[in-house]
Amino acid sequence: MWQSAKVFSLLTMTLLITTGGTAQLADTSCPATPKLEIVSAIAPAAGAYPVWVVDGSYGRWPGPDAAVKTAWILARDNPGDLTVEGRKLDGDGQALFRLPGSADLSDRLVIANADTQQMMPGGIEPDALHKYSFRSSGVVYPSAGCWELLVHYGKSESRIVVELTDQP
Repeated sequence: MWQSAKVFSLLTMTLLITTGGTAQLADTSCPATPKLEIVSAIAPAAGAYPVWVVDGSYGRWPGPDAAVKTAWILARDNPGDLTVEGRKLDGDGQALFRLPGSADLSDRLVIANADTQQMMPGGIEPDALHKYSFRSSGVVYPSAGCWELLVHYGKSESRIVVELTDQP
């Protein structure tokens, strides 16, 4: 116990000296939503019941004008409209959305009756098609960083946080 207190004391003194007397640590971490395997034929997805997102960037920011191919996995037992808005948590910025086949960008993704139509991911099992609906969109993140997606689907609301880095 004494050893732990001594190490903590040394670390605190080092912190005070290094920061000019202030003992505050900046929280630079992004509280990214953990990714889970929801459907075996699809990459791991971030989110929680009833909506998950597969972000095609794999954590890399593609640039200010590039739309990241994104798949939305929606639980069929929570039917309704899908609405998504995005904002940057570690600075100023708003995500933009594009529907497949459209060149138009919007600050809000809106898909009416999102559970009734879907894209067909390759290799998907029939059981997964009964449980989930799959929709796609493009998401433009104007800068690297920590992004929050506020998702309304059916009667549920959730928050999904993704981190995009411009580092190799």
